[in-house]
Amino acid sequence: MIDSLMQSSDDQVCKYAPIEEAESLERYRPGGYHPLVIGDTVKDRYRIVHKLGHGTYSTTWLCRDGQSNSYVALKVGTGDSNFQEADVLGHLNSSGPSLHHPGRAMMPTIQDRFILDGINGSHPCYVTVPAMCSISSAKDGSNNRLFKANTARSIIAQLVLAVAYIHDMGIVHGDLHMGNVLLRLQSDFTGLSIEQVYQKYGTPNSQAVTRLDDKPLPPNVPPTATPPIWLGKASDEFLPSEARVLL
Repeated sequence: MIDSLMQSSDDQVCKYAPIEEAESLERYRPGGYHPLVIGDTVKDRYRIVHKLGHGTYSTTWLCRDGQSNSYVALKVGTGDSNFQEADVLGHLNSSGPSLHHPGRAMMPTIQDRFILDGINGSHPCYVTVPAMCSISSAKDGSNNRLFKANTARSIIAQLVLAVAYIHDMGIVHGDLHMGNVLLRLQSDFTGLSIEQVYQKYGTPNSQAVTRLDDKPLPPNVPPTATPPIWLGKASDEFLPSEARVLL
């Protein structure tokens, strides 16, 4: 099946009507994204509640874990990704001489890791706690684009500790910027039902995927695409106690 899809995609690359803030729909191809929609359940465990974001080599979903009854972030790599990020996080979560380093607390813990086989390939997946937002997006949500002084000091101190920890573990972060520094969700988020999440943050704005040539969608493309949910708030609204860094 994948070989036949690859051959047809080589002959003619499908083009799709763009959906604002959604991922590139042309990436739904052999070796690309795995097609998922709101309401799907992955691994008979993770019910997709909303989309958290996307990148060139992955999509990330807010899910309700049927075993722990908590919210998690499920990152699904593309079929052609090696997803070394999960290996690095696993190493940072491992025991060693830096086990009690204060910067270790800023590392996301991998709760689950598996391969999702699908029509576009074998997709490496891992599960962590969901983040509220990045520092960059919090600044974008503020008119003055600033954190309160005490909050900014707290973030900087945590970031210094986090970078020191990964260096102690023999790793250099090659892409450190405000868009990659995340802030944790508040602990009361898990107590929200799915309906309460939608009431507070908005229901998924899923929109139909359509080809520009009006032909039927191929089977390896989802019928809908969804812009990411915004769980954060403006940078100037963060208290120091709320600004807990995840690197």
